[in-house]
Amino acid sequence: DQEPRYLFGDMCTRDLYAMQDNGQEWETTYLGKIDGDRATLTFGQSLTNDVYVGQGVEDGPIYQIVLP
Repeated sequence: DQEPRYLFGDMCTRDLYAMQDNGQEWETTYLGKIDGDRATLTFGQSLTNDVYVGQGVEDGPIYQIVLP
């Protein structure tokens, strides 16, 4: 089992990151950049533990996050 990760995004740059506690410090992993020109506003998780991110645009895309 893997330790839990904290997912977050930069609303201005649209960069996505994951943080994980390795027991001594928090490690940050860059996950990529969301396409488009809108801020990242929401994260969600499905019943099968898939993680998604969306932007502040009506009928905009929702992206699945695949963690490394």
